[in-house]
Parts: sequence; C-alpha cells; structure tokens
Amino acid sequence: MTRLRVIYMGKNKPSVIAGLRYLIKNEIEVVAVIGSNKEQSTDNHERLIDVAKDLNLQTITNEEIYEIIEADKFALKKRLKKIDYVISFLFWEKIKKPLIDLSIHGCLNFHPAPLPEFGGVGVYNFAIFEQHKDWGVTVHYVDETFDTGDIIEVKKFNIDMKKETAYTLEKKSQEKLLELFRQTMKKISKGEKLPRNKQNDVRYFSKKDFEKLRKIEPNDTQEVIDRKIRACWCPPYPGAVLKIQGKEYTLVNDEIIKKIDENY
Repeated sequence: MTRLRVIYMGKNKPSVIAGLRYLIKNEIEVVAVIGSNKEQSTDNHERLIDVAKDLNLQTITNEEIYEIIEADKFALKKRLKKIDYVISFLFWEKIKKPLIDLSIHGCLNFHPAPLPEFGGVGVYNFAIFEQHKDWGVTVHYVDETFDTGDIIEVKKFNIDMKKETAYTLEKKSQEKLLELFRQTMKKISKGEKLPRNKQNDVRYFSKKDFEKLRKIEPNDTQEVIDRKIRACWCPPYPGAVLKIQGKEYTLVNDEIIKKIDENY
C-alpha cells in the first residue's frame, strides 16, 4: 500500500501535538507542518512547530504555504504533489481554496464542538451558558466557509452543566477530539471510505457574540451571573467581566475558588 502523505496544521495544544506524534508513529508521511512562530502555548506545553522541527519535519507558516503553492521558485513545491489529505486540528485561520484543492481526497477539520449546532468560536462558553446536557466533537470536510463542510462524524458525550466550566469542557473536548482523530486516521489508513453528510443551517458564533456573553449586565440575575462566570472561566484568558469606571474586572465566585483550591 502506498504511504499516506498529509499536510498537518494546528494550534499549540497537547492534543494537536499528540495527533502529530500519532501520524509519525503510524508511518504516515507528514510533508509539512503549518503552525505559528508567534503563538505561545497557554498550557505551558510544547509548541507544535518546535515539536515538528525536533522530528525533522518541514515547518511553514500559514502565509508561506499559499506563496509556495502559487509560485514555482520554491523547492518544497515539488513535494506538495500527490498530497492525500490536508488536516486541520484546531487550526485558527480560514483555509483557502488553493490549499483545500491541494489534496487528493480532501481537507479535514477536527472541530471541538458538535456541528451544525456549534460552529465558530467560543463554543464551550455558549454550551455552558445555555446549559446543554451533552456535548460533542466533529470531523468534517473543509469548504471555503468556516465550519460548513460535509460532516464525517460527530462524537457525542454527556456533561454535567451544573459543574462544568469552559476550562473543564475544553479539557474533555480535547481528549475526545484526539480519540476521534485517531479513529478517523485509522479508517483512512485502512482504505475505508469516509461518509459525507451535508450540513444545514450551521449556527455560527463570532468573537463579537462571545464578547457580549462575557459582560455582566446591570439587569443580570444572580443565576445568570453565576452561569456567565462558569461559562467564561478558562484561565489564563479573561473571564466574565464587570466594567467599573471604564476598566474591566474578571469575576470569580465561591464555586470557582473551591475548584482552584482543589487543584493546589
């Protein structure tokens, strides 16, 4: 069987780095790794691009890949032929048509939320604020719009909305997303055909929606304030905020403080 050839792109998250190591361990050829030299790991873990370099893999930025595809002067362009899949694992930039079209079988995105209900950003926050009893992670094909491509699989799991914070939900989602990644790549390696299910009416959350959610309003009830605090608690990022004299202050409550104490 011909060795699979992929381009891998993602954030500086432990699950993303574990995904890269899985590809190498299973002898899938990673032609290039696309990451960021600027982005720091918020978990005090390794950066994707540094791990890739340690593995002697070609590393490039999101801007450079399009220059390479469109120009003939780069030696790497010769290696970009016959790419089986472009794989996005929590990649934060919009993936454009030249890169999507580079792959033979398609560009796959591993999204940390169930689609079509939760596209975009801040998905953990809205799941908690809206008090959903279950959650999920998705692998789908990439098209030219964020999170709207055909769905391959959604992996669902139960959550406790009375205790969950954005921080804990992110951790659980990363674990499930890595499981889904491994399962999907195993199917691909076996030559299995991946399903395609069209999405209808993706519900998309923007940065503007998130900024509105995290602000404590004068008319918010105590119950709503507590929900906003849990929904937005994901250190080191600012959480739910109260604006006083033009300055924003992140709020915590007794419940959050107890959770912090339990970890120390």
